Amino acid sequence: SRPRALPGEPFRGALIDSTQALEQDTFPDSAIIIGSGAIAVEFASLWSQTGCEVTLLIRKDRVLSGWDRRTATTLTRELKRSGVNVVTRSHVTAVDTGMNLGATVHYTREGEEGERQAYAQLVLAAVGRDPVTDFDWLEAVGVALDDRGFVVTDPRGRTSVPDVWAVGDITAGHALAHRAFEQGIVVAESIAGLDPRPVDETTVPQIVFSLPEAASVGLTMDQAKAREDLVGVGETAYPMMGNARMMMSDAAGSLSVVTGADADDPDTQRVLGVHMVAPDASDLIVEAQQLVGNRVPLAQAARLIHPHPTFAEAMGEALLKADGRPLHTR
Repeated sequence: SRPRALPGEPFRGALIDSTQALEQDTFPDSAIIIGSGAIAVEFASLWSQTGCEVTLLIRKDRVLSGWDRRTATTLTRELKRSGVNVVTRSHVTAVDTGMNLGATVHYTREGEEGERQAYAQLVLAAVGRDPVTDFDWLEAVGVALDDRGFVVTDPRGRTSVPDVWAVGDITAGHALAHRAFEQGIVVAESIAGLDPRPVDETTVPQIVFSLPEAASVGLTMDQAKAREDLVGVGETAYPMMGNARMMMSDAAGSLSVVTGADADDPDTQRVLGVHMVAPDASDLIVEAQQLVGNRVPLAQAARLIHPHPTFAEAMGEALLKADGRPLHTR
């Protein structure tokens, strides 16, 4: 995939994409980041830690707006607490880059009149990525694309052309390396004549390597409630500051567990999704993925013993609370 440019504002001079940001020899003294997704948040967190004055322009009231609301709100708060100037409900109208170093961003804010300006040494546009599928040979052989340019495949990666398969960022879904790895395994096993289980997008962990980290797997509360095949959907919020390691780390966080039952088995609650902000969220989410992906009943998941004192203990106590048997919390 390739970085998506702002409408009418191609990358140039001090207006850079994420690839160019990684190629910088030194950290900027000041930066404006446009976007609210994982890449934007990660650079905002990283550069802020180096002493860079970071302004983050986002379209809505929180970063990661497509994620679980509590997780997104917590991470937005932590970015602000670390010194990032988060400008919510903003809309970029133009970016000026001239012969001199730096760039000026023109933007408006919802509910406010007039245009505002912000200047920085670098401006990073991180508003998404697009699949690189604009090749003549793809069209020549007849590989079908959707209206967004993604290669159309069946659940196992077969395209519209026999013996042509597709995985990774050129297919619709989470643009993540670990998803592409599993897609590749599914394709290889399918070619070998096996019958592998297709990749389930709801079991692909999403991680933001910020400080603190954010991680998510499975359904959010809203997504679960919108599913007609699920009943008894509920959400349990665990107070992360009740965890000893969280207190020792001087970090804030959040943890939400979404539970529910299949409509054809309404008496068996299971873990549908887990969403968190914590120092080691990228590792903690692995257990949650196993519970979600293997459709483990909540009552069984809550019986698993977590060592004390660890960050992982928060997951164990959240499951106990979701199962109606809270420990060290109400």
